[in-house]
Amino acid sequence: MHGRAKSLNRETQGNGDSFNMRVKSHFSSKSLIAQQAVTWIREGMIIALDASSTCWYLAKQLPDINITIFTNSIRICHQLSKKKNIQLISSGGVLHRKYACYINSSLITQLKNLEIDLFIFSCDGIDANGDLWDSNIDNAQFKEINPNSA
Repeated sequence: MHGRAKSLNRETQGNGDSFNMRVKSHFSSKSLIAQQAVTWIREGMIIALDASSTCWYLAKQLPDINITIFTNSIRICHQLSKKKNIQLISSGGVLHRKYACYINSSLITQLKNLEIDLFIFSCDGIDANGDLWDSNIDNAQFKEINPNSA
């Protein structure tokens, strides 16, 4: 990633759609994206997933193989808790119920201790400078991690 993640509206927190709304929106497209993403995953990988509904669809489709998943999503944690071979690491923190994600000020420190092979996330848009945009500031901060600095 060359850009940075930014909130579409830093003054108004919580202006994005809830997880429950997002999971029902474009579900067939999200499932197809998840099917493609599964083909990128190999045994032994360390993968970071954001709290997006697309990543939740991916979690549902992940094979029960020896991989490590790091996420800030309570829904993904619940989904992957059923798979015995997947090591699951949650960011923990304060639960933001609307977005079904944990807010944690030490998130960047946690990620620096992992050697992430693949970070899968969604965002509201990407501008000409390569900056990612998200409707929620907390989700934007999770995606702001630059693998070159972590």
